[in-house]
Amino acid sequence: MQGICVLHDITRRRIAEQEQTLHQQELAALNEIVTATTSTLDPRQILDSVLSSVRKMSRVDRTSIMLLNRETDLLETAAVIGADGPIPANLCLGRGEGAAGQVLNELKPLVISDVRESSQFVAARDAGRAWSAAEQNALGYVGVPLVSRGRTIGVLSLVTTKHRDFSAGEIAFLQAICGAAAVSIDNALIHRDIQRRAEKLAGEIALQKQYAENVVRSITDGVLTVDTGEPHRFLEPRGRGHHGPWCPGGRRAPVP
Repeated sequence: MQGICVLHDITRRRIAEQEQTLHQQELAALNEIVTATTSTLDPRQILDSVLSSVRKMSRVDRTSIMLLNRETDLLETAAVIGADGPIPANLCLGRGEGAAGQVLNELKPLVISDVRESSQFVAARDAGRAWSAAEQNALGYVGVPLVSRGRTIGVLSLVTTKHRDFSAGEIAFLQAICGAAAVSIDNALIHRDIQRRAEKLAGEIALQKQYAENVVRSITDGVLTVDTGEPHRFLEPRGRGHHGPWCPGGRRAPVP
């Protein structure tokens, strides 16, 4: 009886040690993601860093991030790590469409133990081609919404090719990662949009400046460019008199 109690104590101690080790690994992974995603404003680097860390920590075969296009209200694949997964790189989904679309619609994690038996999962076959051997082996799916400042910006998806039961702790860990990653991704996207707008504005200003310089040059040279694209030269008055025809009202008539 005493031996059984000792064995139970050892088992509980080992379980506690394993949980503590796992917790430390999760904290290290989360810190790694936060450090990597806050050290740059390049969306591509942030997406790749998040997916690489999640794939390594979660031990899944494929990870991907789909971002919400605000103009079309569609999820579009932004980054993928792991070539053998069943999600096409050019996949687009609407709200409630496919597994990621359901995650976007319900704003909560979705776990599918066997995607082959799920009508929610949109795979490569829906993109108009046959499944590869690796895609046919796809089994598990986990989707987690990416929410930044109260706005949903996309969905993180994980795919496994072997049976895998995700614990509540693992899902909570993925949610923590998504919470940190979403803010960094959102900041990078905002920064990219500001850069693009600034570049567009600079181009428009340059065109306006060039147009103004052309107008000034035309006036200085005595040349006026009209809508027909044909230049007309005006005769300048000399002294008190003038040479060339003048229009009524004192305006000079153009000489072709």
